[in-house]
Amino acid sequence: MNPFTPKSILSAALFSLALGSSTSALSQNTDMETSVIQLIFNQAPFIDIANVGNVDIIDPNIGDPATGFDDFCVGGTFGAYAITFTNPMGSTFTLMSSNSTPDIPYNVTFFNTIGGTGQTVTPGAQIPGNPVLDTMCDPTVLNTRFVVEIPFSIWNGRQNDGPFTGMLELMVQGQ
Repeated sequence: MNPFTPKSILSAALFSLALGSSTSALSQNTDMETSVIQLIFNQAPFIDIANVGNVDIIDPNIGDPATGFDDFCVGGTFGAYAITFTNPMGSTFTLMSSNSTPDIPYNVTFFNTIGGTGQTVTPGAQIPGNPVLDTMCDPTVLNTRFVVEIPFSIWNGRQNDGPFTGMLELMVQGQ
């Protein structure tokens, strides 16, 4: 009798086929995949106003407007900002006297850059489209200015009613 029957030939062929296919997988000694690394900061855009100080106008010259100014910082990650100046005590820019005599009105001019061109401020109205000049405000950064002016004709003769005080509120909004 022949030891190789069709049944055993078929089994040997299947075994050989199985051995051949697993040999190719087993003979692979390296493999590779690629990973993409990303560093993402999901920081929300922000706007900052800092270093706004008091304005003291002391003994203006006779015949000249009484003027004072403050340099401050606007910074952030927006490309531009709008700024609004208001008097928290009323709808106009005024200084109150210390003896209840009539208020003294004043004007405000805004400069997006110190030494740049000023814009007359209307109380409560936004001044939009100002470029953000710095990303952060620290105590050394002063990049923006406002000027307070009281015409001579308004303050002349009111010296005995002083001192006059008022508040000016500044609000910035990123754009």
